[in-house]
Amino acid sequence: MVQITPDAAYGEAMLTTLRAGDVTITADSDGRCGSSTLHITAATERQWQVGNARYNNMNPLPRIVVDGGAPLPSTNIVIDPPGMPPACTNCHGDTATNDVFRTISYNPEQTGGFSDQELIDIVTKGIAPVDGFFDSSIVPMFVWSFFHKWSDITGDEAQGMVVYLRSLPPGPSSSLDFHSKVPPVLGNGGAGP
Repeated sequence: MVQITPDAAYGEAMLTTLRAGDVTITADSDGRCGSSTLHITAATERQWQVGNARYNNMNPLPRIVVDGGAPLPSTNIVIDPPGMPPACTNCHGDTATNDVFRTISYNPEQTGGFSDQELIDIVTKGIAPVDGFFDSSIVPMFVWSFFHKWSDITGDEAQGMVVYLRSLPPGPSSSLDFHSKVPPVLGNGGAGP
C-alpha cells in the first residue's frame, strides 16, 4: 500500500502511497519503536487540477489601504475580492511577493497528521488545529486568522486544495506552520508550546 524510501537529506523516510485503504506503519530506530495507522484516501487528477489552479492562479494579493487608522471592514472582501481570489503563492513559496512568508511553503512536513477537514479549516477559516503548533512570534494568531479566511474556496475546490497540498514534494519545515502536531525545536533551544 506504501513505498518506503529512506530520505538521507532529512534523516527520515518518505512514504509514497500506492492505493487507498488503511495500513499500519511501524518505525524502529535506536531501540525505540512506534506504530500508527495511515489512512489513505483516493484522489482524482481533476481534484489535483482544481487545487493547483486555485493555489497558483497568479492573482495578486490586493493592497489594503486604511485611511486615517479606520478599522478594516468586518468582511473579508478586502483581501478576497469576488472573481479575483489571490493566489496562495503571494505568501507561500519561492514566488511569494511578501518576504515575511516567503519560506512558508506547505508540503508533507506541514500537512501530515491532519485530517482533510483540519486542512480545509486552516485554509478557509483561519483555524489552527488544536494539536498543531503555531509560532505567534512570526505573526500573531489573530492577524493570521483574520486574513487566512478564503471564502471563495468551497466544495470541490476545498477538497482540491487538500489533494494539491498533500501532493507537494517534501521539504524542510519552516517556523510558521502546523508541524504535523509536533512542535519544532526553536532557535533558543526550547521546544514550541
